[in-house]
Amino acid sequence: MKKLLLLSLLVLFGCSKEDNSGLKDGYQLQINQLNSQLSQYSNQVSNLQSTIESLTSENSVIPGLEETISNLTAQISD
Repeated sequence: MKKLLLLSLLVLFGCSKEDNSGLKDGYQLQINQLNSQLSQYSNQVSNLQSTIESLTSENSVIPGLEETISNLTAQISD
């Protein structure tokens, strides 16, 4: 009797498995799209960092710019 019950449960649970391949494919597509977006954002960050470095370099080349900015900021604050 126990063997029959065990065999019945085994057959029941063995046959009740769902096919999740479509769901897994959908998740894989989402992962690929997110990886692509992440790569694009990473490139944008790199470009922005490069722009900041370039502007910082330009800022240090212009004589007296820091002093002028400080003076203008002080005038605005008054």
